[in-house]
Amino acid sequence: MGKSLRPEATRGIGGPVTDPGTRTMNATSVRQEWRDVVERVYHGDHRVIVERSGIPVAAIVSVADLNRLLEIAARLASPVVGEHTTNAG
Repeated sequence: MGKSLRPEATRGIGGPVTDPGTRTMNATSVRQEWRDVVERVYHGDHRVIVERSGIPVAAIVSVADLNRLLEIAARLASPVVGEHTTNAG
């Protein structure tokens, strides 16, 4: 993989998020190194934050990561098991 795939803090909600498995690349580098980027993400070596003019605009993650995110989102969206409900009547 080229030198442009670099580890660094990525901006997230509530401040920077540091993850050694996450790399930040500009969009041009992603296009130039697409094959290597996809291989590294596929093999679980990296997640990639894509920046345009220094602004994070997209993330490239493995299907396994995406499935985990979707599972978490589904759990957060569903009612909590055992949650108290009130019945008027």
